[in-house]
Amino acid sequence: MENAIEVNNLTKEFAQIKAVSNMTFSVKKGSIHGFLGPNGSGKSTTMNLICGLLVPNSGEILIGGKKIETDFDQLKRSIGFLPEDPPLYKNMLVEEYIKFVAGIRGVPNSKVKKRVETILAQCGLEKVKRRRIGNLSLGYTQKVGVAQALVHDPDVVLLDEPTRGLDPEAVDEMRKLIKELKGERTLLLSSHLLNEVQNLCSEITIIKEGQVIQNGSLSEIRSLFQQQRMFKAEVRKFNEEIYQAFRLRFGKVVNLNFEKKKEEKSEEYSLNLKMPKTDDLRSEVCNFLVDKKCGLLSFSEESIGVEEIFRLATAEVNVKENSLKESLL
Repeated sequence: MENAIEVNNLTKEFAQIKAVSNMTFSVKKGSIHGFLGPNGSGKSTTMNLICGLLVPNSGEILIGGKKIETDFDQLKRSIGFLPEDPPLYKNMLVEEYIKFVAGIRGVPNSKVKKRVETILAQCGLEKVKRRRIGNLSLGYTQKVGVAQALVHDPDVVLLDEPTRGLDPEAVDEMRKLIKELKGERTLLLSSHLLNEVQNLCSEITIIKEGQVIQNGSLSEIRSLFQQQRMFKAEVRKFNEEIYQAFRLRFGKVVNLNFEKKKEEKSEEYSLNLKMPKTDDLRSEVCNFLVDKKCGLLSFSEESIGVEEIFRLATAEVNVKENSLKESLL
């Protein structure tokens, strides 16, 4: 698949401090790509570099195969940006402000009215279009920020912490809007909320202290870090006697934990199992549960979440850094 964004060996220094260090990653066209890292890891700096608001010390950025450095005047029309603090004029009416942005973004005068109507509807702003931005809730304010990023119909949209500070209802609305944009354009979504990235993105780039520590599809990165296969089973009967028989049969090769389901009046049990990636013992485990008349209801494989991926990736970097330090001593 064609890449919409390519970042190659990007470095940015502020007063000899490297906010971004030799960063390389790519974003596929039409995808929602998660840009994941703790606060202060360089996400916002990188996004400002991609948008052309900052100039790198070294490296290159390509949008649709064209260099930001040499084709910025052309490329700026194809980029939309929601910064961490949206550039809103709070004394302006919502509709007035979006028209203003459409004008400075180069939307032809003959198309401004229709385009503004379309984007207000898409972002759920029709009810508040004649209200002052400064009087809006934070949820609506963020939607206005998204609207200004979309009004010129860009191919690439960068969203820097779009749900930051929102209440749960506003978060759900923002995530729904982001999902609706998928396919129409390419989105690079920065966040430190791991569940948000997992719910919205198929590919992620994890950064720490301005450096990429993992990049790729969620399934690829899961496979890389998931040293054991994890399964969940539900049964009608399980007890300590069956558990001891299980341990006798499988020893330490298959790790099993069981608990009674918490639902009121439920007599069913949940089993959590871990087994090596190299040994496929699913059939043997299921046959054991059937032989013991456990009443097997379901058996499915579980995948590790982004939180665990992030913890493992960060831990791996720390180990490498400590090993390097020790070798230099």
